[in-house]
Amino acid sequence: MLLILPGFALAGAVALAYSLYSLTIGEFAWSRLSILIVPGGFLLIGAGLTWDVGRQLWTTRRVLRDPVAVIGLVTKATSDGLHYRFRDLAGIEHAGEGTEYSGDYYEEMEVPVVYERDNPKNNLPVSALYDEYEVSVKLL
Repeated sequence: MLLILPGFALAGAVALAYSLYSLTIGEFAWSRLSILIVPGGFLLIGAGLTWDVGRQLWTTRRVLRDPVAVIGLVTKATSDGLHYRFRDLAGIEHAGEGTEYSGDYYEEMEVPVVYERDNPKNNLPVSALYDEYEVSVKLL
């Protein structure tokens, strides 16, 4: 998945460059500019999605570099993810949201949350890590 999105952006850039080159051949007409729409769309969509996925990965890695785990409370559970609130170690309440597709969570349920020690606004529900990392619980 990570290579597909930049591939769309690269294909859009190459096709856009070729389309721009083809416009220089022959006589200029405004109607010929329509050939820029499809490659430009691929470039914009591919670049935008690549940026979004990269930003999510960057945030996840920053959170997991020096994580703090706390228990949060689900405020809204939808098919797209969770909205929750939690208190950091200083007792300040923060809100967060994250992906969670199992449907096991409901409102007012406790949810484990990890956040970046220096910036609690960078936080994730632990369930969002299941797809990428092996998550285990160790009872003491």
